[in-house]
Amino acid sequence: MNSLTNIRLILIKIDVFLAFKEKAMQMYSSAVINRVLPVQVQQQQPPLSVSAYLSSLQISSTIQQSVFTFLGLSKKDVDDAMEKLKHQYHTQCSSKTFLKEELEPLDQDDMMELKELVESEGLFMQTDQSGSLTVSGLKDGVTRVIQKMNQCQLMGLANEVRVREEEELYLRVVWCILAHNGNWERLPRTANHQLENNELTEGITDAQGLVWEVNLQTMMATQQLSRQAMKLKRLENLR
Repeated sequence: MNSLTNIRLILIKIDVFLAFKEKAMQMYSSAVINRVLPVQVQQQQPPLSVSAYLSSLQISSTIQQSVFTFLGLSKKDVDDAMEKLKHQYHTQCSSKTFLKEELEPLDQDDMMELKELVESEGLFMQTDQSGSLTVSGLKDGVTRVIQKMNQCQLMGLANEVRVREEEELYLRVVWCILAHNGNWERLPRTANHQLENNELTEGITDAQGLVWEVNLQTMMATQQLSRQAMKLKRLENLR
C-alpha cells in the first residue's frame, strides 16, 4: 500500500465495463468517477485558527490522489479486488482528532515540529471551526503524531507549572548579583529559581543575557567569557 500509486484496469467486454461504471457511480460522486479514491477524508479545507499559536502557523497539506484501475476476467473478480483494496486501506489507515483544549499547552515551536512530522509521514492535517485538529493517514504515522502530541502536552504542562513556581518564589526570595557600578541587581525569575533550587549545571543568565557559573559555597558567580567574578546575595521576604 505504501508504494502503490497507479493501477490500470482494461475492461475488454462492454457489459463488464458498464457494470463497473454503474458500481463506481454508486460508490463515488460523478465528479470523481474517473478518479476512484480509497477514502473521502482528503478533502482539503482552508486552515482555520486553532489557538493563538496555530493561527500564526500556516498549516497546509498537499493532497496526493492515487488512481486505482482494476483489471479482471469477470465482474466478481473486479468487485473482489475493489473490496480487498478498500479493506487493506482501512486496515492500514486511521485518523485522530485533537480538541482545541488539547492544543492549548502547545507553543508555536511545538506546532512547527508537529507540522514537520505530519509532512514527513505523508499524513493529512486539517482544522475545523471548533478549533479541533484532525490528522489522517497510515496508522504508524498517526501513532507517531499522537506520541509527539502527548510529549508536547506534557512538556507544556511542565513549563506552566515551572512558571508558576518561579513567580511564587520571586515574591518570597530575592537573589541579587553585584553589578560593575557597585549596585546590587536582582536576577531574573528563572535564575532566581535555579539558585534557590541549586539547579546550576548550565549556569544562570542575568538580565543582560550574560551566563554565569555559580559557587554557592562562596556565594560567587563567574562570568563564562571574561571569567570576572562577582558576589551573590540572597534576601528573603518574611512577611
